[in-house]
Amino acid sequence: MSTTIRVLAILVSTLIVGLTLDPAAAASPSGGKTITICYPDGTCVTKVVDPGGGGSGRGQGGSGGGSGDCSWKGKAIPCVTNSGHFNANDGCYYREANPYPTSGPVYESYKTGGGGIYWADCFLSSGSGGYVWLPSPPPGLGPTPAMLARQAFDKLTMTKPSTGRYPNGTLKNGEPYTVVHAATWYWTDPADFQSLTARAAAGAVWAEVTVKPTALTFVPGDGDPAVSCAGPGTAWNSSYGVWDPSPSGCDYHYPHSSIHEPHDVVTATYGIRWQVTWAGSGNTRGTLPDQTTTSRSTFAVAEVESVVTR
Repeated sequence: MSTTIRVLAILVSTLIVGLTLDPAAAASPSGGKTITICYPDGTCVTKVVDPGGGGSGRGQGGSGGGSGDCSWKGKAIPCVTNSGHFNANDGCYYREANPYPTSGPVYESYKTGGGGIYWADCFLSSGSGGYVWLPSPPPGLGPTPAMLARQAFDKLTMTKPSTGRYPNGTLKNGEPYTVVHAATWYWTDPADFQSLTARAAAGAVWAEVTVKPTALTFVPGDGDPAVSCAGPGTAWNSSYGVWDPSPSGCDYHYPHSSIHEPHDVVTATYGIRWQVTWAGSGNTRGTLPDQTTTSRSTFAVAEVESVVTR
């Protein structure tokens, strides 16, 4: 067999092995850590990467040279290539994923656990790379805008609603009350219902988070589900009729008195629902889970008798 044919045979054999290797089989459960990788064809693999494992070396990928020398299995390799920064703990090159996927297991891990989404090029994978969720930046990479958005969010203190209510009289025993079948207005101070912003930065990477109130909710405490309105509600005053509905739609009709409730009262829960969005460097943007701040108010639901005079 000629030298040329022998070299071609070796290359073909290597290619076949690379294409048929199961990525999950390349991982060892000993002393590693779990990462989730999603490939461009939509398949995802959750695996334990082992610092002692071997691989095809495809993680070196990219052209254009590198920076410094790192070591993998006793072999000197570039610490930085177009594939990203090398992590000797798992044999992968990482770079920030921008844009990143907005669905699938990697995104769900990011949404629930924070951290960041990266593109990984791994020695231990037969694939050419994949989206990876990690709870903290790998070596050589700083925080992503998404991470900074969570840091900025932690700086904010969202206000709890005040517990405005009408009717809001007092019974002979001093117990506050509202009236059965009447429109019980609920509201919060408009000052509680304001958007908030905060910013965090690390070098040239930054993120600004905005927390916007979207609804005032009212759980009546009598077993019925919550009701809500789009704003802070309207505080009742004498310019409104005694039994008028709230012009903001922030009211609830109690169908029964509270005589059969524990201690003859109900405990209503007021809530401000907040929408959380962020924008950051590199034209990145995203959302964080909605938030709700709450306050409670306890009162009786009284029956009143109407007296008609002529």
